Formats: sequence, structure tokens, C-alpha cells
Amino acid sequence: MKYALKKPQIEIKTTHYKEIKIPSILTPQLAELVGIHFGDGGIHIKKQKSYIATYTFNLKEEKLIKDTRLWFKEIFDLELGSCIQRNAIKLYNNSKMLCYFLHENFGAPLGRKDNLRIPTIVKKEKIFLIAFLRGLFRTDGCAFIKNDKIYRYPIVKISTKCKEFAEDIKEVLLYLEFRPTINRKYWNNCVGYDIVLHGAKQYKKWVKEISGHKIIKSGDTGIRISE
Repeated sequence: MKYALKKPQIEIKTTHYKEIKIPSILTPQLAELVGIHFGDGGIHIKKQKSYIATYTFNLKEEKLIKDTRLWFKEIFDLELGSCIQRNAIKLYNNSKMLCYFLHENFGAPLGRKDNLRIPTIVKKEKIFLIAFLRGLFRTDGCAFIKNDKIYRYPIVKISTKCKEFAEDIKEVLLYLEFRPTINRKYWNNCVGYDIVLHGAKQYKKWVKEISGHKIIKSGDTGIRISE
């Protein structure tokens, strides 16, 4: 089944305005890009009412950077600008239409990401849920080997500061027949939430059904995600 997307009806007042390509239906590729946006992306509104979508990645995440650039070109016909900030790269585009497209179709916040929820349209098909989770994991997730006295076992984790978003993620993982738990954490007077999968069976199921490749290299004792 095809799920239609809408083009925002907004007024563009800038003198020089480049029309962007607006996808008409949801695809797994777009769902994964939305997951990336919900992880390391954001929409910022400047005082002059200009809008900018940004994505900040570690420079070592070469495939994630390459995929994000490529998908913006393929889906929206947009080139992302970039700037280097220490060991990170920020990709960006100043398109009000793009920002409102993400906001109106997927609920991406215009400003602070305090009230994230998994988009309703993404929940309509399993294939979109899987793609969204894969994109979210690539940005806000990690996998590592936990040493617990005698035993060593893999952990898959997605982190968020939004309680409702954490509960959404747990709900869809249960729907996909995983066994997630939510752990509350505290740092710098802030509260966050880890959605966690424990053990080899859960890790193998995640690799097979979500990531599509191994995310812990043989012999690892700490966090390492291999693209």
C-alpha cells in the first residue's frame, strides 16, 4: 500500500528561492532518513524567521555522512552544505519547505526536540518501522559487549531524553517481537532513557531484521559500530 505525503502550503518570501523536489509517497529510504533526523538532526528557526535543517555527525561515521548527502540529493534534489567543528561535521540546508515538509508529514519539531514521537505514518507498515529504527540507531544507538563478572554478552541500545519517545520505541520493538527494557539515567541534572536489548539472541535478531550487518566486531570489549 502506498502512503501519500503532502507538500506544505507555505509562503516563501525570499527573493532567490529554489524549488525542491517533494516526494509524493513514503519509502523505506525516506523512513530511514527521518530516523536519522530524529536522532542527530534538528530544525532551527533564526530571528529573521529563516529555517535551517542540520545534521551533526562524528567525522568517523563516513558511511552515515555519505548516505545522508546522497539521500537528500535523491529524495529532495538538495545539496547539503557542511562545516567542520572539531571532530564533527555539520551538514545543513536552508530550505523552509524542507523543514515544514518534515514537520507536517512526520512531526519533526520546529525547534527543540523535547516532544518526539514515532511518526504515525511510519507505524503503518513494518518495513517503514524497521527503516526508521535503523536510521535512529545509526545516530542515537550503540552496541557493545558487557562484562558481568563471569559472563560476557552483547547489548543493543538506543538513547533519548524524551520519555514518551522511549515508550514509543519500546512499543514498536515489542510489536517486532523483541524484548526491550527502558532504563532511566541521570547526568548533569538531566534525565534520559535507554531502550535496551540484552543478550546474544536479541543482538542476532537485531542484526538480521534491523541493521542488516554485524554491529560489534569480533573481540570487542567496548562500543564500536561498524558500518
